[in-house]
Amino acid sequence: MSCINPNTEEFKELLAKNNDNPLLAEIEYDEKYNQSQSEDTPLIEKDMVVFQEQVDKSGKLPKEFITENRKWVLNNMYLYDLVDKKTGAIFLKDMNMLTGKIEEFETLILQKPVNQKQLFNFTKQVMNAVDNFKLDQILALKGINIEDIYEEISKVTTQNKLNEVINKILKSIC
Repeated sequence: MSCINPNTEEFKELLAKNNDNPLLAEIEYDEKYNQSQSEDTPLIEKDMVVFQEQVDKSGKLPKEFITENRKWVLNNMYLYDLVDKKTGAIFLKDMNMLTGKIEEFETLILQKPVNQKQLFNFTKQVMNAVDNFKLDQILALKGINIEDIYEEISKVTTQNKLNEVINKILKSIC
């Protein structure tokens, strides 16, 4: 869907026409807008080209850039928000200008690569707990095989997965 300012007369007319349903009004706006668009290149691709030109020129991510009548501002997650030029109101959040896709915050957290040092230290702590505190026997009483824990640790690729393994052990022994 394209971005439309809900305060414009055009949108207000479409909203009234669609029984105050903003989704239907936006769909109708998109259909009307896409029919009047003369080029085949989607707007985001044009913005991505302008973005890449600025990155190539400066060697770093621009804090903001403007394409045609759209303003993009870098946010604290190194993604871009589409904002109103005058008011700064955000129309669209967390656009990855390298892929042209909107990133969801939860997805970014879940896909964060594991901190290898933390993974190594956690593995050592589990091995020490097995040797010194008989963690394997404590977990066995709870129905958890220490070999399954070692296998889970060996397959950890994201920080979220490591946190799940840590929480599983902590819940079992606390």
